[in-house]
Amino acid sequence: MYGQKKSLLQTAKNGLIVSLAASDWAECKNENGRSVANGKLNRLRDLFFSDEFSLGESRIPVIRQSTTAKFRNFPENARWEIGGIMFATLNLPANNNHFVFDAGRNGEFEDRLVANRDWLQRIFMHAARDELNGIVLFCDGNLLAKPGVSGRKRDGFAEMRRQIGSLAAQFTGKVLVIHGAPAAPTSSRRINWQGKLGELAVGPGWVKLSVNQSAPTLFSVAVEPAQARNNHH
Repeated sequence: MYGQKKSLLQTAKNGLIVSLAASDWAECKNENGRSVANGKLNRLRDLFFSDEFSLGESRIPVIRQSTTAKFRNFPENARWEIGGIMFATLNLPANNNHFVFDAGRNGEFEDRLVANRDWLQRIFMHAARDELNGIVLFCDGNLLAKPGVSGRKRDGFAEMRRQIGSLAAQFTGKVLVIHGAPAAPTSSRRINWQGKLGELAVGPGWVKLSVNQSAPTLFSVAVEPAQARNNHH
């Protein structure tokens, strides 16, 4: 199935970059109900992130975190620059960042946390060095949302939330986090800003993000009309 999906994505006319979601790997279980998340993640890494270019016909050159020897196992984290904006992906699954509540089973979470924190630091460092006006981060979970009241003993996004808040405060441009949790109705898809830091929830269908360097908000959003979605086959 993964191979078929890759073949389909390769037919895209424009460069296409995959940002992983929890449903791609973190929520996967076998027929006995046991997690197979790590195996699925490794398969995705081998299949979708094996070189330094995007999928699609017009291949976009990307810089992967795996080019750093210490983080060679994290090729899904990628960054690229277009039009004075830094774009980047972070593997942050929406299921509480795939934190497992059973003792002694969080090796994957801990290793990925270290990698993600390093990657986020590098994204902001390069954007500041190149004097870019904005950063757009793609991830599955909304790392900006405050945790709700629940029985969870651990907020899987806590460290990343603190870090991005600190880095955004020091960055001179705007920072936009585009995430898939929760999937927002088309009519309510808009960027929610808190100072220089904004978040945009996306769901099924396409969302077009436009960049206008002369606009105060820098980013604007257009969504696929409901009628167009209903006509898709």
